[in-house]
Amino acid sequence: MSSPSTPLFVGDVQHVARVSTKEDGTYTIGDSAMRTFAPKETPADLSPQAKIIQSQPAFRFFRHPKHIDSILDACVHVDREDALREADVITWRGILANSQRLMIGAKVTVHASYIQGRLYLEEEDPNPGRRYTFDWGDAIGMAFEDEFTATNPSASWCNVVTRKFGDITVLYSGEVDGVKAPIGNHSAEDLMDRRVELKTTGLTRRNNLPWRKWYMQSYLLGIPTIFIGYRDHADVVQETEEVHLADIPTRESQESCIAREGYSALVSLKETFASLSEGEVGSDDAIWKVTIQGGALRGVKRLNDNQAQKVKTRRADSKHPVDRLGIVPRRIIEVLKVG
Repeated sequence: MSSPSTPLFVGDVQHVARVSTKEDGTYTIGDSAMRTFAPKETPADLSPQAKIIQSQPAFRFFRHPKHIDSILDACVHVDREDALREADVITWRGILANSQRLMIGAKVTVHASYIQGRLYLEEEDPNPGRRYTFDWGDAIGMAFEDEFTATNPSASWCNVVTRKFGDITVLYSGEVDGVKAPIGNHSAEDLMDRRVELKTTGLTRRNNLPWRKWYMQSYLLGIPTIFIGYRDHADVVQETEEVHLADIPTRESQESCIAREGYSALVSLKETFASLSEGEVGSDDAIWKVTIQGGALRGVKRLNDNQAQKVKTRRADSKHPVDRLGIVPRRIIEVLKVG
């Protein structure tokens, strides 16, 4: 582990696979949910679409974290088992982002399995049966994405990537809002350079934008561009702005802080499991509840059998049950054993 005074090495984002995920957690490998960025003339009223979104009944899967299955299956589907084997930690971008929120002392609770020296993390779902409705802020954000892309509102497009943070290799996935249409000759490789994140905020906040949060989300996936829509009090987008990640204020200090905070939490967690005896770790089927706050571990507790079973079967499809070791589908562990 590098000392606080030593710059932390952060490798380039290496793209592994792309996944299209529906709100109910079902997914297909590929780009069926990819949205094409479609800038439009302003003013653009977001209220009509937001009202349609908000009128939907309480939705079973909204705000509920998903299993990490799609990340694992995507690697196998595109013959990138090597990315799985080389990873020290496998998780979602959201967990990496949340573990770094030192400025507000955020507390993040995740479930972990430590199998064959590899750490698997997914967010805790304390109320898996709860149905959430879209509040106005949610609806406006979604409406902005709908209005400024050729939409596929029933699914999200996720990128699976791997990246080196110090001596730890992390494999993770996160949602991408849209992709710019190609201009002239292009190749499949330039798709990643055309990705864009869409953000909307009030005109009065133009000089006080949440750069740290926005930068973090794009930085972790290597998304080069953020498109911002500025709304008036009636939620009409009056102005838009395209910002390149490299031009965001205090970029260098944010990169250093993002990398070091996330690295510190991951190193502490991995070292905690590595230091436990075989009896303490238990079988590969164990699931642990981990609390991270202020970039540091605040608690690591093994779930009992009943608690672990509830985690495994949350929102499970009774017609297609998944046999798991801890939080990981057993089929993935078998694939890794073969190699």
